[in-house]
Amino acid sequence: MLSLTVLFTVHTSQFAVNAQFFNGGFITNNEQYDSAAQRFIDNAEIVGLVQKRAINQLVLDLKGNGNTTNNTDVWQLMIAIYPFCPTNNAIAKLITYSYNLKTPYIHPDSTFNMTWVNNPQAKVFGVYATNNNNEYGLTNIFPDKNIPLNSAGLTVAISVDTNTNNTRYYDFGCYNTSPNRFFSFINNFSGTAQLLINQADFPNYANTTKIGVFTGSRNLSNEINVYQNGTIFNTKNTLSTNKPNSNLAFMGRYNGTSAQNITNKTYTFAAVHKGLSANNAKDLYDAIIKYNNLINR
Repeated sequence: MLSLTVLFTVHTSQFAVNAQFFNGGFITNNEQYDSAAQRFIDNAEIVGLVQKRAINQLVLDLKGNGNTTNNTDVWQLMIAIYPFCPTNNAIAKLITYSYNLKTPYIHPDSTFNMTWVNNPQAKVFGVYATNNNNEYGLTNIFPDKNIPLNSAGLTVAISVDTNTNNTRYYDFGCYNTSPNRFFSFINNFSGTAQLLINQADFPNYANTTKIGVFTGSRNLSNEINVYQNGTIFNTKNTLSTNKPNSNLAFMGRYNGTSAQNITNKTYTFAAVHKGLSANNAKDLYDAIIKYNNLINR
C-alpha cells in the first residue's frame, strides 16, 4: 500500500493529512471512498459527510459491490447518472445538480453533465421547474451518437407530481420529424406511462401511480419494458426504427431548437442507460431508494 502524507498550514495551526491509496479508491478523513465517488465529490464540490457517504454507497451499489437484491453490475450499463446531490444537509446548488456521476469532469458536451435552461429550482429534496413553460435540462446526449439502437433506457425517481391535466409532460425527451423518431419517457399521461425508444409510435402502458422510481428499457429490436419501483408492470412489442439526432432533454422534449411539454414534477434521481434486465432494474431501484434515504429524502 502506498501512503502519502501532506502537511499544510491553516492560519496558525498545522494539520497532517494522511491519504492512503487502495484498489482504485482512497481514504480521506479516515473513510474509504470508491475512486468514482471521490471524483464526483471533488468535481461537484460536495462537502457534507452525509452526502459523501451516500454518493459512495450509491456507487458501490451500482457496481454490485454494495447490498442490492441481486448485486448486478448496473454501473457498466450507465451512460449518465444524475443523483441531484445537495452540497450538504442545508444547501443545494443547480451547478452541483448538473454533474453526471459516471463522468463528472471536463466539458459538459463530452461528459454528459446537465446544461440547465432558465434555471430550474435546486432544493435539498430534489430539482423541479417553477414555470413549466421554459425550465428544463439538456443532457448533451444525442441518441444517434451516444445510445445503441436496441439497448437503451431511461430512469427517473419522482417525489412530487402536480400535473393535473392530460397533456403529455416529458420526463426525458427528444425527437425529429420527417421521419418521426422519438426517444422519450412520460411517466403519467391520462393515467398511463408512455415509453418511446428509437421508434415512431406511441404505445401506452398501464400505470398505477405517479410517484416512485420508473425505468423504461429496450433490450430487443421488437420489445420494450417499463418497471415501477423495481418490478416490471408492462411489456410492449414495438419495433425500433431510427434514432433521433437532437439533444436529449430532461423535464421536457427537445426538437433541436427548444423544449416543449415541460413538466413540473420534482425529481430526486435520473439516469440514461443501456438496456436493463429485470435484475438490473431491481438493483437500480434498490440503489436509488437507499441513496435517497441516506440523504434524508
